[in-house]
Amino acid sequence: MAIYFIPGFEQPAVHISLLMLVLIISIPVSSKFEKIYGKDPGQCVIDEVVGTWISLLFVPKQLWIILTAFFIWRVLDIIKPFPARKAEKLNGGLGIVLDDVISGIYSLAAIHIIILIIK
Repeated sequence: MAIYFIPGFEQPAVHISLLMLVLIISIPVSSKFEKIYGKDPGQCVIDEVVGTWISLLFVPKQLWIILTAFFIWRVLDIIKPFPARKAEKLNGGLGIVLDDVISGIYSLAAIHIIILIIK
């Protein structure tokens, strides 16, 4: 989350480029962690970075919005709405990362709806 506060990170070209890079790297990295530590290990947090960054796409860089998006993402990451729970059961890094991607997408939609309602 701290990386998001770097000036300019919220610019779509920067944000999406770094998100895609980390997403691509996260699957093989998560697979390696799973081989060492077991299914969806707590030691591997790169998937959390991906989910958080997805939830922050195209949102104004305001503290209340960022914290709300993060909170929504964490709640959805814990409850794993369909199809996140199903995706989590996939083997290897894909299963580790995909549930966070799905929760990130739901969070992204939710925070944008909240922003529209408030404005």
